[in-house]
Amino acid sequence: ALFPRLYIAQPTRGANLKAGKAYQGFGVAADPAGVTGVEVLLDGQVAAQARYGLDPPGGRVSDALGFDPAYPRVQFDYVLPGARLTRGAHRLSLRATRADGSVIEGAPRTFYVP
Repeated sequence: ALFPRLYIAQPTRGANLKAGKAYQGFGVAADPAGVTGVEVLLDGQVAAQARYGLDPPGGRVSDALGFDPAYPRVQFDYVLPGARLTRGAHRLSLRATRADGSVIEGAPRTFYVP
């Protein structure tokens, strides 16, 4: 199965989040060169620095990501500040820095704050 190098597990596409309430999300970032950091972008601007390098008990990712030098520590979590969660549609995406200093960006997803 194909797995994207940058994957937002939560919030899901089309999710409804609460206005003004901080939201904790998580995902996966893997690359053959290795990843040194992940930024979370909200509407095109950095909203959070992810806590990268996680391997939570009972939540290990597929060994299909074993190509990353840090595997299995390729998961991350982050907190979107409540002040940034205003009513309307928002675009969420990821930007990861590789060990060689180059940057990759993931496809955005839309969520809503009713």
